[in-house]
Amino acid sequence: MLFVVLVTDAGPRGADGPPGGTGPEPAGIAAIAMERAEAACAVLHLKTAAGAAGHAGA
Repeated sequence: MLFVVLVTDAGPRGADGPPGGTGPEPAGIAAIAMERAEAACAVLHLKTAAGAAGHAGA
């Protein structure tokens, strides 16, 4: 099994808004990774001052 860990201070962007308008929602990406590569995805969200605007949504 492959493990993918995303470390970020930004919340996810939906598929319907810029710059996320090119593909699936974040949950869909995780499902595709599991289906195609048997990869488990996890996100570590850092609560930094620079990313404070996205904390609630993340």
